[in-house]
Amino acid sequence: MSADNDERNYKVGYGRPPQGTRFKKGQSGNPKGRPKGAVDMGSVFQRVVARPSPSVRARGLAE
Repeated sequence: MSADNDERNYKVGYGRPPQGTRFKKGQSGNPKGRPKGAVDMGSVFQRVVARPSPSVRARGLAE
């Protein structure tokens, strides 16, 4: 089989993108990636939930 024949018989579909649009060997899917120091919402939520909350007395005054 030649390379031309393989290209013509190649089926494109779910999970099989066209060969011309695939990532090249050794190339990452996201070359720039996530910047250092970026924080996702889950980390922010965990930090907020873990923070101690002020206690309140019956009259609404903080202890």
